[in-house]
Amino acid sequence: MGLVLTMGLMTGLGVTQVLADDQKVYKIACDQVYASFSIQQDDGSYKGIDVELLAAIAEEEGFEYELTPMDFSGIIPALISATIDGSIAGMNITDERKESVDYSDGYYESGSALVVNKEDDSMYFTMSQMY
Repeated sequence: MGLVLTMGLMTGLGVTQVLADDQKVYKIACDQVYASFSIQQDDGSYKGIDVELLAAIAEEEGFEYELTPMDFSGIIPALISATIDGSIAGMNITDERKESVDYSDGYYESGSALVVNKEDDSMYFTMSQMY
C-alpha cells in the first residue's frame, strides 16, 4: 500500500510563495484511527507518521494548517467539494482517483502478507504448490 499526501502538490510547484503571502490556514483531513500514521490522543491532539510529516512540510514551506478528522470514505468527496484543502491519509494511488485528485509522491510502501504460526507451517501451501 502506498501512502500519499493529497494536498494538490503544495511543495515544489511555486505554491509555497502564495501560501506564505495569504496566510490561509489549510484544512487537512486525516483519518483519526490509522494507528502509527494518524491517531487522536485523549487530549484531542494527533500523533503519528502522517502528522509528523505534515508538520515538517508546513514548517519547511511556511504554511499553517488544521487537522480535520474524517472517515476515509469522505476524504475524496471533501476534496472535490473543497470542504477541505488537502488530506494526509493512507491512500493508495490509483488511476481512478487520479481523475479526481492530485497526489504528491508516495512516501510509504508496504506489501501485504499473510502470517502463520512458524512452528506449524507444514499445513500451509506455497503458491507454487497450489498452482
